[in-house]
Amino acid sequence: MTMTLPLDHDRAVEIDEQSRTSLAHRRRLAAAIGLLVAGAIAVIAGWIGATGTRLVSDQLSYIASSSLTGIFLLGLGSGLVLIDFMAEQKAGNEEIRRLLTSLLAQQGHAGPSPAGSFRPAPSAPVGRADAPSSSKLVAVKGGRKIHRSDCPLVANKSGVYEVEPGESSSLEGCGVCAPVVTESIV
Repeated sequence: MTMTLPLDHDRAVEIDEQSRTSLAHRRRLAAAIGLLVAGAIAVIAGWIGATGTRLVSDQLSYIASSSLTGIFLLGLGSGLVLIDFMAEQKAGNEEIRRLLTSLLAQQGHAGPSPAGSFRPAPSAPVGRADAPSSSKLVAVKGGRKIHRSDCPLVANKSGVYEVEPGESSSLEGCGVCAPVVTESIV
């Protein structure tokens, strides 16, 4: 006696969507292969017919009827292969986008911005109760950005020094750790 485990609804919908996509993929490829084979046969038949006659008018009729039809069918088959390839790429991109969105949601990022690029969740300003553990601002010698001391971009780097508020007005805030920079430091 075998036991089957019930699938959750989302997984069942995903499997159904994958099977529909796979069926459409197989149909497109079957149609493309049929068109490519028919086109190749028509081109070969036109060539054989044209080489079997001596009169140019008869040769032109074979070229016009069979060979041009074959070239048209070859173009349609190639177009279907290209459309299928693009559909598969789109499905792969959607899967990557879905996985990236769920990963960023798990890590606490805010998600996609209006421009479509992902932005980190806003950090708490210094001095609030929910502020990060590190409120010290640092910079790298020769760098142009101010970071929180716990920023991964400055971790284990040499030449990191602490920046006092108002010390330098030429530095801007890091886009990764989003330090709260006072108005005197822009």
